[in-house]
Amino acid sequence: MPHILNRQQLDVMQCQMPGCDHKNHPSQFFFHSRCHITADCEVSYDNKTGLLKIDCGECGTNICLVEVAG
Repeated sequence: MPHILNRQQLDVMQCQMPGCDHKNHPSQFFFHSRCHITADCEVSYDNKTGLLKIDCGECGTNICLVEVAG
């Protein structure tokens, strides 16, 4: 099972682009897959677990799980 991200982790997360100084980012945060960087994402929510699942829109590989309700 992939690592589950929570609010505290998302608050301090920075982009992973090599050479980026993280000073000129907009307020939005973007998720994308490593396998298909330009592909759309598929997002689903599981009411039972309170997890938001973000997958690569091209091949279905999981990008991350986000804890929405705890």
